[in-house]
Amino acid sequence: MSTINSETLVVQWSPKHQHFHVSRLGQMLKQNMRSFIDGDLIDYIPLALTDGDEQVSEIIAVLERRIRKSPNGVPSLTNQPALACISRAAKHGANRHNPPSIEK
Repeated sequence: MSTINSETLVVQWSPKHQHFHVSRLGQMLKQNMRSFIDGDLIDYIPLALTDGDEQVSEIIAVLERRIRKSPNGVPSLTNQPALACISRAAKHGANRHNPPSIEK
């Protein structure tokens, strides 16, 4: 990734809804600030920052495989650090699929 700015993509996970969400960093921070001021709980956990849709797809593909491997379907990254797993996928190519819609 080159430069982090408000257009940087953020891959997030919702434990409540059990799905990934992708938004732009500026929008995510604006929403988090609004939630903080309003006293609302934030359900989305930022997992990765990336430049483009292809990297988003690779990251999500790696994380989805980790979820499927966990016995209870809950993300379990304790056996292997997520960043190492994602890094290997980026080097060797991960299964690609349509990325989730990006919030603008």
